[in-house]
Amino acid sequence: MTPAAHPARRRRSFPWHQRLALLAGLTALFYFASDIVLHLLEEGTHVLLESLEMLIEEFYEHVLHMHRRQAEIFTVWTGTTLIIIVLYFTARSLIRRIVRAYIQARDWCLATVAALVAWRRTWSEADIAILAVAGGVVVFTLLALFL
Repeated sequence: MTPAAHPARRRRSFPWHQRLALLAGLTALFYFASDIVLHLLEEGTHVLLESLEMLIEEFYEHVLHMHRRQAEIFTVWTGTTLIIIVLYFTARSLIRRIVRAYIQARDWCLATVAALVAWRRTWSEADIAILAVAGGVVVFTLLALFL
């Protein structure tokens, strides 16, 4: 049975009118209320991170029997280390994608140049003479138009 015929494997598409409504709603939201939305996102992220930090510190204090100051220091340095590790792997992945895209573009350019050189090698002397005459006619016409 093909994947398209199997009902469980068939991808359910998002209806186009709901996509359009979502796009229009997000556009209106960011156009008319972007300063409020960004402020709410900032505050929500801050509250979420502070709550998570507080829970982790409470865990260190009550389960691992650390002093409050030790738990704060340990939480800060653990968070800093995790952020550095995530940033390192994100930057490494981004750099690898950029290098891969550069190599693909370079290979495409080299293949195009090789194809053009191979195509040029198939030209006969008559083809080159015809192109030279056509180029001369174009240059002569342009000179006549602009002078």
